[in-house]
Amino acid sequence: LIEGSQPVYNVAGNHKLSFLDVAKKIGQLINVPVRISDHSKTLVGAPIDVSLDMSRYQDEFGPPIYTDFDEGIMRTVNWHILRTEKPGLCSVKT
Repeated sequence: LIEGSQPVYNVAGNHKLSFLDVAKKIGQLINVPVRISDHSKTLVGAPIDVSLDMSRYQDEFGPPIYTDFDEGIMRTVNWHILRTEKPGLCSVKT
């Protein structure tokens, strides 16, 4: 994507996860509990479902090669930890 002609690309996977599922997976990786407020029924204006349009990516780069979500989120968390050098957080092991 560094060589792309557009400033922003939506990069999606081939299955759905809720925001809560994603938060829980990240929480597990960095050993932080995810808590849901008792007041968190539905936020006004919050989307029920979100899907990303991959057409800009596919038009420029062709069909995507998917990475397993768990592997991809682990690599992303590790990248962020190393980039921000947060004390107390260490790289997640595969």
